[in-house]
Amino acid sequence: MSRSGARSSSHVSDLNDRMFMTGCVFTLVGGPIMCRSLIQLIVSISRIEVEYTTTSEASKEVSWLIGMLKDKDI
Repeated sequence: MSRSGARSSSHVSDLNDRMFMTGCVFTLVGGPIMCRSLIQLIVSISRIEVEYTTTSEASKEVSWLIGMLKDKDI
């Protein structure tokens, strides 16, 4: 069974607040099963901090999805 995921982040157009748009999508057998996009509530000083936060949040989502799929025997 094919599973994959992707995460991304980009700077919101307002340079004064330094907030970033983040998102992730996870697929199962070629179709999306979860998609999330939001503006980070924290003010980020560096792009590395944003990437770390985005990866951390996506990892939490993956852990939850794996648990749910195991519970459903998928």
